[in-house]
Formats: sequence, C-alpha cells, structure tokens
Amino acid sequence: MHANPSNPTLLSAWQAGGTATHDISSQRADGYGRDYVSRCAVASYVRNTGGSAQMMSSGMRMDSAGYLEQFNGAIFDRVMPVMSYSRSSTSHKAVADHIHDAQTNPASTWPTKPGKAVPGSVASGKPLSRLYEQWDAAAATQRQKNETAKNNACAPVRPTPSDDLDCDEYPFGSTWEGAGVGDNNFSVRYLDRSQNRSAGGSLAAWYASDRILHRDRFYVAITP
Repeated sequence: MHANPSNPTLLSAWQAGGTATHDISSQRADGYGRDYVSRCAVASYVRNTGGSAQMMSSGMRMDSAGYLEQFNGAIFDRVMPVMSYSRSSTSHKAVADHIHDAQTNPASTWPTKPGKAVPGSVASGKPLSRLYEQWDAAAATQRQKNETAKNNACAPVRPTPSDDLDCDEYPFGSTWEGAGVGDNNFSVRYLDRSQNRSAGGSLAAWYASDRILHRDRFYVAITP
C-alpha cells in the first residue's frame, strides 16, 4: 500500500495498533449469473529497504442474491464457511446432540446401515451444499425428495402422537446431501419441537448472514 497520512509505514506504527483499509466495490451489473456474482483478489505487502514481501492474500466474492435477507453483500471466499451449534445451548441443545451423534457415531442413529457415514463435519472432509428450493425445478424436486425420505424414515420410530415433538433430520433438508439422496447416510430423531424450530431459525439466519448461496458448500461444527 502507498504511504499517506492515514496509512502508517513504520513497523513501530503497526506494532502500536496502526491499521489499513481496503475499500472494494462492484456494480451489480458487472456480476454474472442469477446472483450477480463478482470476485476479486485482495493482497497486502510490506516494503523495506531490502524489497517487498506479500503478507496477506485472499479473495472476495460480492453478490446481489435476492433470496438473502440483505440484498447486496460480500464475503471472503477462500475459506470454507462453518455453521455451528452448541450442546450447551438452552434453545437447541437437542438438535446439537443429534448432529453430534450423526457425525461421530452414525451407527447409533436411525435409519441403520452397515458402514454408515454421515457427511458435513470437518473431520469427514465432505461438506454440505445449500439447496435453495426455489432456484429451479431440479432444486424443488430434490427438496421434496428430502422431505419424503425423511418422513418415510421417521414413520417406523414415531412416538405417541404429540404436538411437542418434531422429527429432526441431518443433513439438513435444505442441502443437496439430505435424506433424498437415497444412500441412507442421514439420521432422523424425534426432538422437542421448540428446539428443532429454534435450530432451523438459526440455520436460516446463518445462511443469510454468511451469504450462503445456492450450491455453496459449508461444514457443520458442534461445540460443547
């Protein structure tokens, strides 16, 4: 970066808390595809009497996806986003426990399957990918397959009918790796309805805040 009054150039100034700002903008019309996506590289360098060296290199993605809460936004796109739930949460602990079991002990979950391997954790190396069902006919069809397969799997383990329970599924129905894939590498469990819906609301909010577009990949982490 070039020196100016607001951009410290001495090491001592940086060590004292100096900062630099990158201002990046993109016109919606310059983007491509339905979400008007545009990308750029971002890098910072340091310079001294011996030459210069790159200190940081990343990239940004900008979009104007109409199905996200905030119409325009940007993210760093060279990292894999991670959605997390906490097992100590008072609002969705039951969902966190379910996902934890599915990721770490899939043999203990329903439906049963020899060698069952449920995707989505960082350890699995197999991320999930968002399914926005209103994207096109294929997305709508897959979302319905996920729902049907989930309901079919839930039926044999349905408890006494109760308005207080929902059948939770993982991977989420809003992903391409949901129950409708047909390989039985998923889990269903009846849970407290309020916790299940709280967790669903958190997922939807995270999709919006982290700007997870249709087919964007991400991991799910369960914290203590």
